Amino acid sequence: MISEGLEYACGVAYNIPDNVPPSEKPLHQALNCVLTVSQTRYLVNSSTSRRGYLNIRLVQYEYNELLNHLEIFQSRNEPIDLLDFNKCPQSPVWRLIRQGLDFFKILPKYIFRVVPIEINVRHASIVVRELRYEIDRNEKQTNEYDEKKYKTALLFLAGDAAMCAHFWPGRGMNNGMKGAIALARNILRSCTLNNSINIR
Repeated sequence: MISEGLEYACGVAYNIPDNVPPSEKPLHQALNCVLTVSQTRYLVNSSTSRRGYLNIRLVQYEYNELLNHLEIFQSRNEPIDLLDFNKCPQSPVWRLIRQGLDFFKILPKYIFRVVPIEINVRHASIVVRELRYEIDRNEKQTNEYDEKKYKTALLFLAGDAAMCAHFWPGRGMNNGMKGAIALARNILRSCTLNNSINIR
């Protein structure tokens, strides 16, 4: 697999109880979907609205800052408390997390975990290959020295086997369309060029 580079994100896990005041109830899942596709920084991954992950895209320095903060929490064996500005100060990454929670109306007190996510965007270097195999001999061919007959077939990779799917909205569809175009181009090339054994 060939890497196109690393991308960074974090997952903010939340769990909102059923018996909360009306002012603390989560947004409807349909509204979460609309808010998710309306921008490119935040993504709510939840099937019930009450529990799930708020995924946040990060640049590398934000990701490194988050790792440093999480290591401190782990070394002290302390839980994450976004309401405690001494432990989670108004640094870029914590401000970003608080803004995302506010955007989706998720109260910080319902957060119980923050997970760093490193995404290695990769794809296969070869997606189409011609395979040449021997055809079964006819019963009439009894002589072992008869000329062997071969057939050529195409073997190709597609989907997750060919590339690492990106979980961000729109990215998976874009990757799928690019993969389909690349596959069609390679199949056409293999069918129109002579002696094209190793096709990229």
